[in-house]
Amino acid sequence: MSLLGNVLGAVMGGGSGTGAANPIEGMIMSMLAAPASSDPSAPNAGGLAGVVEKFEQAGAGPIVQSWISQGANQAISPEMIHSVLGATHMDSWAAKVGIDPDTLASLLAQHLPGAIDALTPHGVVPPAQPV
Repeated sequence: MSLLGNVLGAVMGGGSGTGAANPIEGMIMSMLAAPASSDPSAPNAGGLAGVVEKFEQAGAGPIVQSWISQGANQAISPEMIHSVLGATHMDSWAAKVGIDPDTLASLLAQHLPGAIDALTPHGVVPPAQPV
């Protein structure tokens, strides 16, 4: 499995990293692995670099930078996750995994910091790879 799959398996308790342990893990993998799209309505966040950029543009730069840096990860609220990623993306992703957007936001608030932290062990975000 990919590095992202291994990381998310460990972060979300899947342990083995042999694939998406659940739909939320798969959705996070999709969000962090997808290349940036030129279509602003596309249900992706532009990969890891795109997610980081969205947080920085929404004024949550210090929070996301804490996940990237080698220090402690700052918590984020489900409301901030929803605000940063936007209703269109949250609704689309929630529908894909069969849960409501509020539940998805709570799960992302719980798991996204650890996933981003694990994917940036040296404090560096790889550049986005456009489609």
